[in-house]
Amino acid sequence: MTSDDVAAVRGLHMASVERLSGTHYTDREIAAYLRSMAADSYADELLANNLTLAETPRDSLIGTAGWCLLDDAPDTVRIRKVFVAPDLAGQGLGGLLVREVERQALGGGFRHAFVRANDNAFGFYEALGYRSVGYGAMPVGDGVGLAVTYMRKALAE
Repeated sequence: MTSDDVAAVRGLHMASVERLSGTHYTDREIAAYLRSMAADSYADELLANNLTLAETPRDSLIGTAGWCLLDDAPDTVRIRKVFVAPDLAGQGLGGLLVREVERQALGGGFRHAFVRANDNAFGFYEALGYRSVGYGAMPVGDGVGLAVTYMRKALAE
């Protein structure tokens, strides 16, 4: 991902949240999340997460996944920004993207992956071998926090 991709990535992320999160979060929570994605700081966050982009043969963005270092665990990466085009949800693209960034992390010498799974993505990560290690809230601004499950996985050779 480069800075030229920020607008398309932000648009995909926002469309995904709007269409796929409604059964798990309130309208107020979703609105706060969308405002956080519209903020200028979101572009910097995207660029700091080693994002892998999935595109159609005609260069339409259909998915993203990335990783960053986890400060308090030197052998662990944090899986970040996993989003797919809403029309493609549930068809395997997200799993392919997560497995690709896990492969990248493993190649970089990391042995574990951590994710802060939004409620609508818990089952997705569980199916990929992640296991719950706790619960919390992801702050999205306006005093709003989204319920999340903290999950970990050992990366296989």
